[in-house]
Amino acid sequence: LSLNALRVWWFTTGSGVHVKGPIASYLRTLYQVPRHFFTQRRYRECSETRPWLFHLILMLSYLTMLVRIMFVLHDMQQGPAVNWYVHAFGYVASLGLVSVLIYSIHARLRKTAPHTRRSHESDWIFLVLLLVVTVTGILQHFLHRFGLEMAANIMYVAHLMFVVPMLVLEVPVS
Repeated sequence: LSLNALRVWWFTTGSGVHVKGPIASYLRTLYQVPRHFFTQRRYRECSETRPWLFHLILMLSYLTMLVRIMFVLHDMQQGPAVNWYVHAFGYVASLGLVSVLIYSIHARLRKTAPHTRRSHESDWIFLVLLLVVTVTGILQHFLHRFGLEMAANIMYVAHLMFVVPMLVLEVPVS
């Protein structure tokens, strides 16, 4: 994430554009980063509120799953009983991810909204990979919860086959 932030900074201020900004101005406005990150405030300035709301749900759902996997993976793997303390946020995040991804793919196929009329291949790659990762993760979870360990392990391998390309190839350059 840090390398990508430096890359974006370099392309916008350092590589031929020569926008000169004092370091102090970056430090003075650093407090705004969390607010904009968690609210996607600039995205809300679009003429329609629906794209902002769906983007916010997608971002918060993705972030919730990422944090859960990074910090409570061991607790998530216990079972087959469901630990609601650990799994409740995951269920809500999964519902948010699947709903918004299906809506986004549908909107890009129909090309009805201004923000979906021109969609680049990289948009499709991310949406499809994230949908496949989400669905295989949900299937793996339910197979594990129902005690079908062999099927759950096979689904986990399939899940990882899509997670790795998404995290290594797509997310850093998105």
